[in-house]
Amino acid sequence: MRLLPLLVVPALLGTVAFGGARISSSKPVAAAGELPLVPPIFHLNDGPTWFDTGVDVSGTHSLAVATPGTQVKFIVGPPDTLSDHDPDSVIWPTGAEGMPFHNDGGFIGEKSVTLTTPGLYAFQCTIHPYMLGAVLVVDPAATSNGTLIPDFGKMLSVRGVDKPLPSASDYIYRLVRTFFIISNAENWKHYYPDKTGSWMPRYAPAPIIVHDANGVPTLIPNLEAFFHQYFHEPIAIPAITDAMHPKVPGVGEVMQSTQMEELNEKAYPGTVTFIDANTWQVARKFGLPTINNGGGLDNPHNQWASRDENTIYSDEWFSNKTTAFDRYSGQMLRQTVVGLSPAHVMTRSGTDELIVGINGENKLTEVAPGDNGVTKDFSANLPGEGIAHPHAHWLSGDGNTAVAPNANFDSASLFNLNAPDPDLSITKRAFVGSIPIATGMSSTADRAYSAGLMSNNIVCISTAGPACHDGGRLVDTKNISLTKGYDYVTGSQGGGGTGLPVAFPPFSSDAGPAAPGLLPIQNAVSPDNKVMVVANAASGNMDVIDIAKDEVIKVLPCDPGCHGVNWGAKKGGGYYAYVTSKFANVTSVVDPDPSGTGDISQVAVVGKFLTDIGPSTKSDVTPKKFNGVHGEYTLDGMGGQGVIPLPIVYNGWVQKLPDGLKAELTCRQRDPMNPRACG
Repeated sequence: MRLLPLLVVPALLGTVAFGGARISSSKPVAAAGELPLVPPIFHLNDGPTWFDTGVDVSGTHSLAVATPGTQVKFIVGPPDTLSDHDPDSVIWPTGAEGMPFHNDGGFIGEKSVTLTTPGLYAFQCTIHPYMLGAVLVVDPAATSNGTLIPDFGKMLSVRGVDKPLPSASDYIYRLVRTFFIISNAENWKHYYPDKTGSWMPRYAPAPIIVHDANGVPTLIPNLEAFFHQYFHEPIAIPAITDAMHPKVPGVGEVMQSTQMEELNEKAYPGTVTFIDANTWQVARKFGLPTINNGGGLDNPHNQWASRDENTIYSDEWFSNKTTAFDRYSGQMLRQTVVGLSPAHVMTRSGTDELIVGINGENKLTEVAPGDNGVTKDFSANLPGEGIAHPHAHWLSGDGNTAVAPNANFDSASLFNLNAPDPDLSITKRAFVGSIPIATGMSSTADRAYSAGLMSNNIVCISTAGPACHDGGRLVDTKNISLTKGYDYVTGSQGGGGTGLPVAFPPFSSDAGPAAPGLLPIQNAVSPDNKVMVVANAASGNMDVIDIAKDEVIKVLPCDPGCHGVNWGAKKGGGYYAYVTSKFANVTSVVDPDPSGTGDISQVAVVGKFLTDIGPSTKSDVTPKKFNGVHGEYTLDGMGGQGVIPLPIVYNGWVQKLPDGLKAELTCRQRDPMNPRACG
């Protein structure tokens, strides 16, 4: 790559290495004393660099530095990726020309935008929204003693926030921190079974100018040092010993994506991992390295199982396939081409047909049982509309209704899966907010729920008559804010404190009743219809919602990139919510009723387990080793996204399990919405 150093920024942004492969984890070379501008030419790829300039800046390949009038290019296609992508603005200087940058949908090819206003710009892929790229546009006239000082800008607009924010805002700092954590794999949080550690992410050690609400500029002499203090880093990491596991075992296994693992035997990242819920040890890990011409599973994002739970269906999110493989041997059985960027997959409880959300396109796709070919497509848009980009859908227990979030429409749709014309199967639309990303449904299917990723909310949507709880009445829809009491500028939570974020809470403690839930992703209702858990990616915590009130009752700690949630059976009765994290090699276990008294106000994190290969793990892959600034590391166990415990115990599915799979379930767990059947 040829750099054009029209301007030189003296050592502001830390170490830098030039050239090399775009998809790499090469160790940065020592700083040369001066940092030339980094051209904002982003090659969007399968990870872990995602928006890649080819230049390492403090560990990230996704930060460019440019002058006003520079054209930003987004290049999508082989050999970097087989999927379409949709780069859109997420942060930009308020009033900047041509902003916000928005595409009509995903594309393969090249698009560009010219940045004329100095300040901070950030972009995300609306289809794969943890893919981030940033451009710092510097004003050649902004110098101090002959040194150019980058400036975030006076006011910044943020996708999903209704008012511009001063650049010296808590929310801006949190998003910038999230960018550095996501885009530098060495910043991901590593837990170990036999030793404690500390988490100290790297940021750009650069002076940055920010502005308060009155427009008064403040110089942050070193952004890295400031963030370490602001976010109470380093953060202690406990060892995940047996004492950290839940005291009461679960039933069966926990199956989850470990999507961001880099492996020696395959080109594409990711595996599907099976954890024994009795021992909390990883039993099996499969990457299927011989499929896809040696690429293996391509970013396996979400899984489900056949009715007998011997066949696993995995969506390859950066490809176009749903892949079926044997649960115990890892042998590939079949692949079906379903469409670009298939995200989530479930089966219809009555027929065992697969319903796949085609995130990169405009449809839900039905596949014959066993992954035996596409049978029909349900259109996610209405005539004359653009591309919806449906992501994490959910199905009713009878298999007749689907709810899907439309990431590109800011809405969620209900589908009649028995409609005579699948192109006209949408029965209802509801506004959600910015980038609806995932949905859930009550066990009675009277309500659906959708998370607004960038608007930090959950919206309750009645599927028939008014069913959402709003005080003492039932309403058609209800917005549930996850940032109630949070000040986006000062960071104040509930009106108290210093304005700094809360310190990362001790293990298994409450994260604070007013702690914000930022960038919510998956949300899942317990099979007994009492509690919903929401995973929040940027704030690294979980919101717990009382379904009888449709209100947040508690906030619990999680880990960086908190992402996937689903419920499994707890041995002896009750349920566990299993919550994954993209940027940590652990899964958290939530018990909504740890005392067994039915008091959901006592909901708590009751343990964690590791997701990397253990001494007795059966696997067809081995983790690749990298050399970083702190020594050798791997991405083993990283990328926790979709999760589903086996046996599947949701209402509608659990009743149809073969008798052998019900053996460890209690009477209540076998029929969660029919307590009278148990006397």
